Amino acid sequence: MPRKHFIFLIFLFWKFDSAESISVTSKNATEALLRCPPAENFIRTHMAPDFETPRLVRRLDWFQDDSLVASYQQDILADSSRQWWVSDGRYQLIRPFYTLRVSPVTPEDSGTYRCRLETDPLFSSPQSTATQELAVMVKPVAPSSPEIKTFTNRSITLVWTHNAARAHRPILRFSVSVRTVSDNTRFVMAAPSNATTVIVDNLSPYTLYAFSVRAENSAGSSDFGPETTFRTLGESPNRPPQIQKIRNITSECVEVTITPPDEMNGELDKYLVLIQAVNETIPRKMTFDKPTSTPLTICALSPSTDYALAIEADNGFGTSPQATLVFHTEDSVPNWSPSTITTLPVVGKPEITVLWPAPPLNATEKVIKYHLYYKAKNEDQWKIEHLNVSPNGVKSKLFKYRLVDLNPNTQYRIRVSASTIKGEGAQSADSVAQTDVGEPGTVTFKDLNFDCKNGVKLRWNYEPSVNSKKSPTFTVKVTNQTTSLQFNTTMLSLDIIDLSLYDEYTLRIIVLERSTIDNSTILIGKYSDSHQFILKDKCSYQSSFCSPGEKCAKLTSSAGNPRYISVLIVIFAIIIFAFICFVIVHFARGSMNFKHLLKKKEKCVYLEEISPLVYDSAGQEDIPVELFYGYVEDLNRNDSLKFKTQFQILESQTSGIDSVDSGESNSSSDENSQKNRYNNIGAIEATRIRLNSPTGNDYINANYVDSCNERNAYIATQAPLPSTFSDFWSMIWQERSNIIVCITNMVEDGKRKCDQYWPSQQDSPQTFGNYQVTLVSESTNAHFSHRILDLKIAKAVPAVERKVHQLHFMGWPDHGVPSSVFPLLSFVHYTSDIHSTGPVVVHCSAGVGRSGSYILVDSMRRHLISFRRLNVQGHLTHMRRQRAKLVQTLEQYIFCHEAIRQLIRHGITRVHSDLFMRYLHYLSEENLNGKTRMQLQFEDICDCKHQPRCLIESDVITLPGYHRSDEFMVGSWGNECEDLWRLTWQQKVQTIVILNQRDSFWRKLPSCIYDGEIQLQHGDNFVLLQKDDQQLCVRIVNVSRADLDTDFWREIENVQKQRITYHDAPLLILAHKYPPSVPSPTDSTSTLSLSILFNDDTALAFSICAATTLACQLETTGCVDVVQVLSSYTEIQCGIFASKQEIEIIYEKMSQLVGGTRV
Repeated sequence: MPRKHFIFLIFLFWKFDSAESISVTSKNATEALLRCPPAENFIRTHMAPDFETPRLVRRLDWFQDDSLVASYQQDILADSSRQWWVSDGRYQLIRPFYTLRVSPVTPEDSGTYRCRLETDPLFSSPQSTATQELAVMVKPVAPSSPEIKTFTNRSITLVWTHNAARAHRPILRFSVSVRTVSDNTRFVMAAPSNATTVIVDNLSPYTLYAFSVRAENSAGSSDFGPETTFRTLGESPNRPPQIQKIRNITSECVEVTITPPDEMNGELDKYLVLIQAVNETIPRKMTFDKPTSTPLTICALSPSTDYALAIEADNGFGTSPQATLVFHTEDSVPNWSPSTITTLPVVGKPEITVLWPAPPLNATEKVIKYHLYYKAKNEDQWKIEHLNVSPNGVKSKLFKYRLVDLNPNTQYRIRVSASTIKGEGAQSADSVAQTDVGEPGTVTFKDLNFDCKNGVKLRWNYEPSVNSKKSPTFTVKVTNQTTSLQFNTTMLSLDIIDLSLYDEYTLRIIVLERSTIDNSTILIGKYSDSHQFILKDKCSYQSSFCSPGEKCAKLTSSAGNPRYISVLIVIFAIIIFAFICFVIVHFARGSMNFKHLLKKKEKCVYLEEISPLVYDSAGQEDIPVELFYGYVEDLNRNDSLKFKTQFQILESQTSGIDSVDSGESNSSSDENSQKNRYNNIGAIEATRIRLNSPTGNDYINANYVDSCNERNAYIATQAPLPSTFSDFWSMIWQERSNIIVCITNMVEDGKRKCDQYWPSQQDSPQTFGNYQVTLVSESTNAHFSHRILDLKIAKAVPAVERKVHQLHFMGWPDHGVPSSVFPLLSFVHYTSDIHSTGPVVVHCSAGVGRSGSYILVDSMRRHLISFRRLNVQGHLTHMRRQRAKLVQTLEQYIFCHEAIRQLIRHGITRVHSDLFMRYLHYLSEENLNGKTRMQLQFEDICDCKHQPRCLIESDVITLPGYHRSDEFMVGSWGNECEDLWRLTWQQKVQTIVILNQRDSFWRKLPSCIYDGEIQLQHGDNFVLLQKDDQQLCVRIVNVSRADLDTDFWREIENVQKQRITYHDAPLLILAHKYPPSVPSPTDSTSTLSLSILFNDDTALAFSICAATTLACQLETTGCVDVVQVLSSYTEIQCGIFASKQEIEIIYEKMSQLVGGTRV
């Protein structure tokens, strides 16, 4: 058994025969010392200073409760060892005062101890005694289990008893253990004084607790006694339940997934549900008893209706606050059919106008399409037409549709049905209508004869319209220069007399026919082709449609008058000659400056009113803006040899800056080095930010960096570490910066590059040191995110807030460069639109490579606003003296030059909608080579430079949009195939747009294979894919070139409205690679027609994707950047835009959208 250690508290009470009382206390855990005052006083008085030879003490005995436990006897001199005697080895007499030591003491040692002293008879007190009480205290035993006296839902009163022996008293206090049974957590509280009752409060309602008590005295504490378990009373939940998900399972039922409140305060007994349609006044009440984790099912709902849902949790003690939600029930197949179908034949055309009323007032389904079934009386197969309607548009009281291309004078049966996204409802009753005969046709001349006796004999052929039952009337018009004759006949021939000889007559015939629908209406056809004839003597004649013979000669039209053409040629020659003379004279005088004209023509659209400028750095080469494009081309030659040379010089000039100027004694100290993300990247001492820190450490890994024209325009820093978040926000506040540019992702290649120093959720502030940061808003596109943060001092009174803009560019890889400069340029221009109140804070991961590249490009952009010369190498050298290793790699150095070159070449391509028409005018200007800036834009960005030209060989191409990098996919399958559905399932495509659908496209495949079998179910305008218990509904949207030509943006908007998910899934556009050839466009085309322009439907699809992307950008930011979209598409597929006209159509459509006119 393990050895038990007792702490004994020993009380000593002495009683002398002289009536003197002495109390002694000992707290030794291993021994007790019992003094004998008579012996001590006697020895001190009569035997000093020699205490070791007790000659005068004859005998001294110690008794415990009259039992001898120790003795000294002087008379036994023969054996000195027998002079000192003890009854137990735990007893010992200590010289010189005969103190009794008991070691170790036990509870049995408690009692009355008496010492008896015998001295030499010569002394006046030959015998003296003293008594002492010894009490040995041990740890108390555990009290009894507590009893419940009173209780509430949050408190309980406990009482208990404690049987304490003499060795346990006095009890100093009692402690109560309160244990939560569910999670085994506990706390201990002390009872007031040493009372045997306590009130335990601050308990949780309806919670099972276990209570036990322990006693404490000076020797220690007992174990906790037996537990008493008790569950507190419950109370109504103080938080609402959580509605996790609501799902339509049918058009009349929904499934609601609910989790109970976090603090239930009792057992969940039932859910109380209130549900009410938005147009109802009294809610419906429902109760779900003994609910489990199974979702609640609510039925008897109306399809396609908005409902308000409120749910309370009941635990038997009360109900919780309501959890509320507004939801929309799923559409259903219409359970009604259109009634009162009215058919109105169109007079003069084989067409029928069909009218029908809107859905009944009690119908809640959202109709998206009406179907018109029709067939002729003698036909067996029904034909079908569709009318798409907007379920959320203006409610129409009457719908109208015209059936065209019908058979003339034919009886038709017509039915109408309605469809929702769930399917088609019942068809209406048949309505019968008769078409009109249609517009009369034209005649064809058969022959013309002339005889001197009967005049001109004219005959013609005429094919009457189908099912025409009335005889037509022919009107024959014969005219010459002075006379017009008109003849009516129902025959197919006519004799004409009394015509003049040698006059040229023009002959035309028109057909008249009476309508079968309206007998009072005469239908007039089109004139036949004109024919000429001339009558001559001897019964001969000339005619334009006779066969040459004895009397008839072929009549030909006279040639055009060459005199007019000659005059035009002469005038044109004179104008050209005058212009050449003008140029020669002014060039000889030196008054025409071609170089100045070139400069004027090459200005950037946003820089037209100001002069571009340059950073002046001594010892470096200043490059004029006009020569920069060729300068960069020269640096790129011979595998970028001159770039490499420049960068090596730059490295050699700045290689020692980080070690010489960084201030090793400060920035490299142990404390500061802990604040660096990378050991080899620190802050240069001369330009580093010094924090106003109360701790005395002012270090942060950040440096001021100048722009070309402003000191401390930027702060380059590393991505802050979790341990430096407070330092980072302190710097933002101290420097009054309101723009943070972040050019890194959180994780790259599996490595942590940046820690998130801003809140993820809106209205959920986070505190970093003395600063509180709140996310106000966040907008994200395919390339970057814009977050607006609220920054304030956490405990400041009054609170002072600042708005901070964080621009997070996510398309730049670490130690690399983006594939195109235009997304970065667009990001730079976007950032520059925000007014800055302090230095712009720029960081990547280390704060040197990507950060330096951004600062260099943006600094050159600022510089070009006022100067026309620039020095990239010189300014970068200056920047590196402020923070080492800015623009870290050769690849980044080349990329910066390319970005600046394209900035000069194309200007600010991110154009506000108010300036878009001015920008188009700028693009339409020609330079001295006769090329417009739009042509140069096409050649620089879109034109394929490879020989042979690149062809699109893939069946599908993924293209970025404004919101996502995979927002569009363009497929070129000629027919429905398994690859199409595999891609659809894999990418979760929910909308497919088919351009110019052909009847042969659909093969109605039953299934396809992708990691198992996927079942396909084809509907009217959708395809349902199902695999096991997973489903994917894909909406099919048909778009024709004719509809796009008629109203391009209406069709684009219609596609967006019909997308099942707007930007959450890619939009797949199916287009044919090789439709029937059409005439190629020319530069002189006055109207950019889609039908004429695009020889390939895939090219039309690419333009639709680009236009949609730009429309989203315009809607979100109010600006348009066509160049960025063109470049991103060209990076994915070289030669994706084959001609300048294809980008002209994009600009034209955007001009329509912003309210302008065609390019």
